[in-house]
Amino acid sequence: ALVTEGSPRGIYYWDFDGVYQGSFTISGVSGIRDLAYDHDTGHMWGGNGGGTCWEMDFTDQTLERTITGNWQCRASTYTEDDDMLYVSGWGDPVWLIEKDGTIMDSFNLTLTTSTYGFAYDRWDEAAPLLWVHDQGGTGSQILAYSLEEEKFRMIRIEDQHVTRDFACPLSFRRVQDVIKIQKG
Repeated sequence: ALVTEGSPRGIYYWDFDGVYQGSFTISGVSGIRDLAYDHDTGHMWGGNGGGTCWEMDFTDQTLERTITGNWQCRASTYTEDDDMLYVSGWGDPVWLIEKDGTIMDSFNLTLTTSTYGFAYDRWDEAAPLLWVHDQGGTGSQILAYSLEEEKFRMIRIEDQHVTRDFACPLSFRRVQDVIKIQKG
Protein backbone atom coordinates (compact mmCIF):
# COMPACT_ATOMS: atom_id res chain seq x y z
CA ALA A 1 0.00 0.00 0.00
CA LEU A 2 1.15 3.51 -0.76
CA VAL A 3 0.30 6.77 0.97
CA THR A 4 1.38 10.28 0.04
CA GLU A 5 1.67 13.19 2.41
CA GLY A 6 0.66 16.47 0.81
CA SER A 7 2.94 19.20 2.10
CA PRO A 8 6.24 17.36 2.50
CA ARG A 9 7.47 15.20 -0.35
CA GLY A 10 7.03 11.83 1.32
CA ILE A 11 5.77 8.64 -0.26
CA TYR A 12 5.20 5.96 2.39
CA TYR A 13 4.69 2.26 1.78
CA TRP A 14 3.59 -0.91 3.58
CA ASP A 15 3.73 -4.59 2.65
CA PHE A 16 0.59 -6.68 2.10
CA ASP A 17 0.52 -7.64 5.78
CA GLY A 18 0.28 -3.98 6.77
CA VAL A 19 3.86 -3.71 8.04
CA TYR A 20 5.41 -0.30 7.42
CA GLN A 21 8.39 -0.59 5.04
CA GLY A 22 9.66 2.97 4.78
CA SER A 23 9.42 6.11 2.71
CA PHE A 24 11.15 7.80 -0.19
CA THR A 25 11.14 10.98 -2.22
CA ILE A 26 11.57 11.60 -5.94
CA SER A 27 13.66 14.56 -7.06
CA GLY A 28 11.52 17.15 -8.87
CA VAL A 29 8.27 15.96 -7.27
CA SER A 30 6.63 17.59 -4.26
CA GLY A 31 3.33 17.60 -2.42
CA ILE A 32 1.62 14.70 -4.19
CA ARG A 33 -2.05 14.50 -3.24
CA ASP A 34 -3.26 11.35 -5.02
CA LEU A 35 -1.71 8.52 -7.01
CA ALA A 36 -2.81 6.85 -10.24
CA TYR A 37 -1.34 3.53 -11.37
CA ASP A 38 -0.63 3.20 -15.10
CA HIS A 39 -1.21 -0.47 -15.91
CA ASP A 40 0.63 -0.19 -19.22
CA THR A 41 3.94 1.12 -17.88
CA GLY A 42 3.82 0.15 -14.19
CA HIS A 43 4.43 3.81 -13.34
CA MET A 44 2.51 6.05 -10.96
CA TRP A 45 1.03 9.46 -11.80
CA GLY A 46 0.29 12.24 -9.33
CA GLY A 47 0.06 15.96 -8.84
CA ASN A 48 0.06 18.53 -6.05
CA GLY A 49 -3.20 20.27 -6.89
CA GLY A 50 -1.91 22.56 -9.64
CA GLY A 51 -1.61 22.27 -13.41
CA THR A 52 1.26 19.77 -13.26
CA CYS A 53 1.17 15.98 -13.21
CA TRP A 54 4.21 13.75 -12.82
CA GLU A 55 4.82 10.25 -14.15
CA MET A 56 7.06 8.40 -11.67
CA ASP A 57 8.83 5.06 -11.58
CA PHE A 58 8.57 3.94 -7.96
CA THR A 59 10.85 0.93 -8.52
CA ASP A 60 13.77 3.15 -9.54
CA GLN A 61 12.38 6.16 -7.62
CA THR A 62 12.76 8.41 -10.65
CA LEU A 63 10.71 11.10 -12.37
CA GLU A 64 9.89 9.88 -15.89
CA ARG A 65 7.83 12.74 -17.28
CA THR A 66 6.21 16.04 -16.30
CA ILE A 67 3.09 17.26 -18.07
CA THR A 68 1.36 20.60 -17.62
CA GLY A 69 -1.91 22.02 -18.81
CA ASN A 70 -4.92 24.20 -18.18
CA TRP A 71 -6.32 21.76 -15.60
CA GLN A 72 -5.62 20.78 -11.98
CA CYS A 73 -4.25 17.50 -10.66
CA ARG A 74 -5.13 16.88 -7.02
CA ALA A 75 -7.30 13.78 -7.57
CA SER A 76 -6.14 11.45 -10.35
CA THR A 77 -6.77 8.02 -11.83
CA TYR A 78 -5.59 6.19 -14.92
CA THR A 79 -8.00 4.53 -17.36
CA GLU A 80 -6.44 1.66 -19.24
CA ASP A 81 -9.50 1.61 -21.52
CA ASP A 82 -8.48 4.97 -23.02
CA ASP A 83 -4.84 5.22 -21.87
CA MET A 84 -5.65 8.60 -20.29
CA LEU A 85 -6.00 10.23 -16.88
CA TYR A 86 -8.96 11.70 -15.04
CA VAL A 87 -7.77 14.65 -12.93
CA SER A 88 -9.42 17.29 -10.76
CA GLY A 89 -8.68 20.00 -8.22
CA TRP A 90 -10.67 20.47 -5.00
CA GLY A 91 -13.93 20.55 -6.92
CA ASP A 92 -15.28 20.80 -10.42
CA PRO A 93 -14.51 20.29 -13.16
CA VAL A 94 -13.04 16.85 -13.77
CA TRP A 95 -10.79 16.67 -16.83
CA LEU A 96 -9.98 13.66 -18.99
CA ILE A 97 -6.46 14.28 -20.29
CA GLU A 98 -4.00 12.48 -22.51
CA LYS A 99 -0.53 11.65 -21.19
CA ASP A 100 0.83 14.75 -22.93
CA GLY A 101 -1.59 17.01 -21.02
CA THR A 102 -4.10 17.55 -23.85
CA ILE A 103 -7.66 17.95 -22.53
CA MET A 104 -10.01 15.48 -24.21
CA ASP A 105 -13.15 16.12 -22.13
CA SER A 106 -14.38 17.79 -18.95
CA PHE A 107 -17.49 17.53 -16.80
CA ASN A 108 -18.81 18.60 -13.40
CA LEU A 109 -19.58 16.27 -10.50
CA THR A 110 -21.64 19.00 -8.71
CA LEU A 111 -22.16 16.89 -5.56
CA THR A 112 -18.58 17.13 -4.24
CA THR A 113 -16.83 20.02 -2.52
CA SER A 114 -13.33 18.79 -1.69
CA THR A 115 -12.34 16.08 -4.17
CA TYR A 116 -9.14 14.38 -3.04
CA GLY A 117 -8.92 10.97 -4.71
CA PHE A 118 -10.17 9.04 -7.75
CA ALA A 119 -10.24 5.40 -8.83
CA TYR A 120 -11.35 4.10 -12.23
CA ASP A 121 -13.52 0.97 -12.13
CA ARG A 122 -14.17 -0.91 -15.35
CA TRP A 123 -15.35 -4.12 -13.67
CA ASP A 124 -18.61 -3.05 -12.02
CA GLU A 125 -21.82 -4.01 -13.86
CA ALA A 126 -22.53 -0.29 -14.28
CA ALA A 127 -18.96 0.37 -15.46
CA PRO A 128 -17.19 2.45 -16.10
CA LEU A 129 -17.36 4.12 -12.70
CA LEU A 130 -15.27 6.92 -11.30
CA TRP A 131 -14.95 6.38 -7.54
CA VAL A 132 -14.51 9.73 -5.82
CA HIS A 133 -13.03 10.43 -2.39
CA ASP A 134 -14.49 13.71 -1.14
CA GLN A 135 -13.35 15.38 2.09
CA GLY A 136 -16.03 18.03 2.08
CA GLY A 137 -18.53 19.09 4.66
CA THR A 138 -19.19 16.44 7.29
CA GLY A 139 -16.12 14.27 6.81
CA SER A 140 -14.76 11.88 4.25
CA GLN A 141 -17.00 9.98 1.89
CA ILE A 142 -16.46 7.77 -1.12
CA LEU A 143 -18.95 8.07 -3.98
CA ALA A 144 -19.49 6.17 -7.24
CA TYR A 145 -19.99 8.28 -10.39
CA SER A 146 -21.25 6.55 -13.54
CA LEU A 147 -19.26 7.87 -16.50
CA GLU A 148 -21.84 6.55 -18.97
CA GLU A 149 -24.93 7.83 -17.14
CA GLU A 150 -23.11 11.01 -16.06
CA LYS A 151 -24.54 10.83 -12.55
CA PHE A 152 -23.78 9.44 -9.10
CA ARG A 153 -25.08 5.98 -8.32
CA MET A 154 -26.66 5.28 -4.95
CA ILE A 155 -23.43 4.11 -3.38
CA ARG A 156 -21.89 6.13 -0.61
CA ILE A 157 -19.30 4.99 1.89
CA GLU A 158 -18.90 7.22 4.90
CA ASP A 159 -15.38 6.94 6.26
CA GLN A 160 -14.62 8.62 9.55
CA HIS A 161 -11.32 6.72 9.80
CA VAL A 162 -9.59 8.53 6.94
CA THR A 163 -7.11 10.93 8.41
CA ARG A 164 -6.85 14.39 6.95
CA ASP A 165 -3.06 14.34 7.42
CA PHE A 166 -2.61 11.97 4.50
CA ALA A 167 -4.11 11.83 1.04
CA CYS A 168 -6.49 8.96 0.33
CA PRO A 169 -5.52 7.32 -2.93
CA LEU A 170 -7.99 4.72 -4.11
CA SER A 171 -7.21 1.67 -6.19
CA PHE A 172 -9.08 -1.40 -7.38
CA ARG A 173 -8.05 -5.02 -7.58
CA ARG A 174 -10.30 -7.75 -9.01
CA VAL A 175 -10.53 -10.69 -6.58
CA GLN A 176 -12.92 -13.61 -7.27
CA ASP A 177 -15.49 -11.36 -8.98
CA VAL A 178 -15.52 -8.97 -6.02
CA ILE A 179 -14.12 -5.48 -6.19
CA LYS A 180 -12.36 -4.47 -3.02
CA ILE A 181 -11.63 -0.84 -2.32
CA GLN A 182 -8.09 -0.52 -1.07
CA LYS A 183 -7.10 2.73 0.53
CA GLY A 184 -3.38 3.40 0.45
